Amino acid sequence: MPTITLKQIALKVGVTPMTVSSALSGKGRIAAETRERILRAAQDLGYRPNASARATRTGRFDCVGLLVSSDKQYSYTPDALLWGIQVTLEKSGNHLAMARLRSNFDGTEETLPKCLRERLVDGMLVNLTHHLPPHILDAVTASRIPAIWMNTRMSSDCVYPDDRATAREMTRRLIERGHRRIAWVNLSSGAEQPEDDRHYSEFDRMAGYLDAVSAAGLSPRIHQPARALPFDQWVPFARALFDGGAPPTAVMAYRNSTAQPVAACAMSLGRSVGRGKDLEILSFGEYPLNDECLGIRIAVVPFFEVGQAAARMLLNKVAQPGVPQPAQAVPFGLQES
Repeated sequence: MPTITLKQIALKVGVTPMTVSSALSGKGRIAAETRERILRAAQDLGYRPNASARATRTGRFDCVGLLVSSDKQYSYTPDALLWGIQVTLEKSGNHLAMARLRSNFDGTEETLPKCLRERLVDGMLVNLTHHLPPHILDAVTASRIPAIWMNTRMSSDCVYPDDRATAREMTRRLIERGHRRIAWVNLSSGAEQPEDDRHYSEFDRMAGYLDAVSAAGLSPRIHQPARALPFDQWVPFARALFDGGAPPTAVMAYRNSTAQPVAACAMSLGRSVGRGKDLEILSFGEYPLNDECLGIRIAVVPFFEVGQAAARMLLNKVAQPGVPQPAQAVPFGLQES
């Protein structure tokens, strides 16, 4: 199908191509009746704006890149995060393009994603959360493309969930409900694993727990293996929580995959699980509570809001490329059920 040009629309309406351009862009002083005729003619002819021509003219692509890792565990990208980004970009007339950082990235030109080798986008959202490949920070900086990092903590130009404040508040509420033996449990990794191999939220959530128990004068109870365990050992390790004469009455779990084995072990030992029962379990997750049978209550990670905030920050960064954007921690918005 042939491309419809501004000149063809101008001939159909009987105006100049410049007038057509002004009418389609919404700029310039044009009579309402003339603008309406131009827009109707453009629609009848099947006109579609030429993005490459506009980019050449304005220097902007109206496109934002999203850089993720080919290894999903280092670039968790839930639907809510994508929707938060997309909704915000649509409001500003931008769209989103995906780019993948391959596992063989070594800093060379050949292993760089195309969006870091060529100017294809106005800015870049980077969702590389931990275990960052060598030289990736240098590569993003060298590209001179305005970039905002998501779900990782940096001194500036980043947006992440406020895990520490949330864990602190969740633990404080347990203490207010009378709990004195509160355990922090994480089965997802080993305490002796290198920090680069673990997501920042592991440290921040545990730090929030420690903030609260310390402020209340309570003794912390950290239950985490020294090294990462295979899945078939998670339940036996969780069961050890209940050995001895003074088991916890409440558990702060790093995430659902930790909370579920703890709840299952407690119930297998005849303990009731839930608020006001033998064991109260609070955890973090992507979705609202769906484990009512296990008595687990969830703090939902605000991925949608993180996506919105990151997109807004990037648009500010594109407008002011040399100005560092303050790091932003997004609150969870806790609710009591």
